[in-house]
Amino acid sequence: AVSVNKTITSAIGNTIGYKFYANDSVNNFNETDTWVFSVTNTNPLALNLTINSSDELNRTNATLRGIFYFSDADNDMLSNNETKWYNNSEEVLELINYTTITANYTKKNQNWTFSARVFDGFNWSEWANSPNITIRNAAPEINITISDLTINETQKANITINASDIDNDALTFRTNDSSKFILNDIYFIWATNLNDAGSYVINITVNDSENIDSRIININVFDARDLDNDGNP
Repeated sequence: AVSVNKTITSAIGNTIGYKFYANDSVNNFNETDTWVFSVTNTNPLALNLTINSSDELNRTNATLRGIFYFSDADNDMLSNNETKWYNNSEEVLELINYTTITANYTKKNQNWTFSARVFDGFNWSEWANSPNITIRNAAPEINITISDLTINETQKANITINASDIDNDALTFRTNDSSKFILNDIYFIWATNLNDAGSYVINITVNDSENIDSRIININVFDARDLDNDGNP
């Protein structure tokens, strides 16, 4: 038995035909059938798709960036690519062939998926998808600048409340002592009397129904003498 190996160089699209000839020492010849095969392209792959958020907490104010990698068994170069974005499994047509999307497209509790396919100059890959990313609620931020308040008895403790929320959620304000403080528009007001001298720790919270922010305010109420016992110092 004789083993014969033959190496040839070909390119994608070539059609190769071959046969083998043999002869023995007395000059007898024989030949094989002719075999024909075509050199085809191996489809490329879009791999390792991910979504990167510019905000580490994946909140509404972030820019999302889709990332993919190109692989080709024939060592072809990336010639083209196409991308898609899905919001809760529904394709967002205006984002076709975008790799980044800005915060004006996203809202809390949405699930976003990035999809891509690649082209090696001969064939397109199959579409590949990233794991989805969920847009998280942004906690409200309370904007109260004072931390200490000093008044005399019978004076009003007046605290201006303010908070922001990038999701534009409805906000609810509360204190840990609703028996003293009344919410009036954007103010927490406590009308002290002649029995209120002392030190108080007031916790003001803002709630967007999912998250809370808070601020501690220390209030000192000084004694006010009522010499004529008329209820007013």
